[in-house]
Amino acid sequence: LVIAPIVHFFETQQRLRTEFGDILGAVTISAGFFVVLVAGIGVFLEDFAPGVNNFWRSRPVNLTFWFVVKYVVGLTVLALAFGSLLTPSYWLQAEFGKDPIYWFFRSAFFATYFLSLLYSLSMACYCLVRQPVYAAVMTFGIYFCGMFSIGWLNYFSWYTAVGSMILALTIPITIAWLAVK
Repeated sequence: LVIAPIVHFFETQQRLRTEFGDILGAVTISAGFFVVLVAGIGVFLEDFAPGVNNFWRSRPVNLTFWFVVKYVVGLTVLALAFGSLLTPSYWLQAEFGKDPIYWFFRSAFFATYFLSLLYSLSMACYCLVRQPVYAAVMTFGIYFCGMFSIGWLNYFSWYTAVGSMILALTIPITIAWLAVK
């Protein structure tokens, strides 16, 4: 994921850090979208097979703990893999004022938030329909409709936007947990 932006950066006449950040972000988001989508669906793919699903239900396993561990481990791996590329990408594009640390933490938040939203949404869609292809199509539709509707949140206050971001992340997690349980 890093090779294409580096090659482009050294072959261009103008070597701007913002251009390198743009290309690194675009390549990472493009590849990361599909990897996160597949990983979100794949978290429970084998666990919902007919024989395996009955096996886990017959064992004294705490379903909430099992769900949380699978969710957190998958999200942590994806956040470290793609967040470590997206955070420098956003940071390179930032217009630094007097506080570059603020921009770094802001970049890290937005890099991992949208990845975790897509991961949670794809996992919830698969837990609901239990068909990988249908879950991927549902995830595409819901995610893009949600992204297009974010524009109207700018007309409201900041706490409305923050509340919507929190709801957008907790609703898919809750739906997936209830579908598993």
